[in-house]
Amino acid sequence: MAALFKQEIENCLPSVKDRIVRDFLAPFRDLMGKWMFLNQICSVEGCEISGRFIIRNAGNLDTPASPVRFYLSEDGIYDEGKDLLLKEVRTKAIESGESQSIWLDYRLKPGQDGRRKYIITIIDGENRVVESNKRTIMLLELLSKT
Repeated sequence: MAALFKQEIENCLPSVKDRIVRDFLAPFRDLMGKWMFLNQICSVEGCEISGRFIIRNAGNLDTPASPVRFYLSEDGIYDEGKDLLLKEVRTKAIESGESQSIWLDYRLKPGQDGRRKYIITIIDGENRVVESNKRTIMLLELLSKT
């Protein structure tokens, strides 16, 4: 089936062939992310945020290593200098169709609390790969433990 499709493309006019390859078959990279879990546990010693984030390369080309940044935000809108950087992790190169797990563990300063705040995850902070969704935002849920 693929060979027949390739033959049909080869028989097209050059302008049509170029458009098919560019628009439908062009190699691309696409990093996507989602939370497997995210929570906050508070005790008398303070609050700790923890979670597991999965990055997947949905493209058909391998992606280079890139930074992923996690921020704590009051409103869910990334504001450079205002939102608290919790962690930055550099991923390894991710092959086409493969995934990579990133663990977030962050102890807030005494008196800080993440209730009703947002965790903003910025994938590929160096902007080396086009993503269908560069930012993933999740409301932090509080699980209290004393």
